[in-house]
Amino acid sequence: MSALELQCPECGHYGGHEVEQTQRDPGNLTCIPDNNFPVFMPNYRVRIKRCIKCHKQFGSIEMPEMYFEAIVSEINRLSELEKTRGEDKDKIQSLTNKLKQVAEISNNI
Repeated sequence: MSALELQCPECGHYGGHEVEQTQRDPGNLTCIPDNNFPVFMPNYRVRIKRCIKCHKQFGSIEMPEMYFEAIVSEINRLSELEKTRGEDKDKIQSLTNKLKQVAEISNNI
């Protein structure tokens, strides 16, 4: 396997999806920094692919692994914190939602 084999979000087929378009200029995710969420929003590149089975388009995002790991780690930390700290529940939920949007940005393409 020489290339990353993604699963089509529509039909579930793995691999062989051709890139139809690559965003030339890296994007930059922006957010309002606060004490709980450090600004580590990386540059990323969006690729639009077409499934070879169902022929529907879907987006994928390319970013440095360290940033993706930081996003996932922060989602996990906030999820655990949400379970243990009821008084800050609204703030934690807001931060968790921001991070989930970052992790799922390809759904907005």
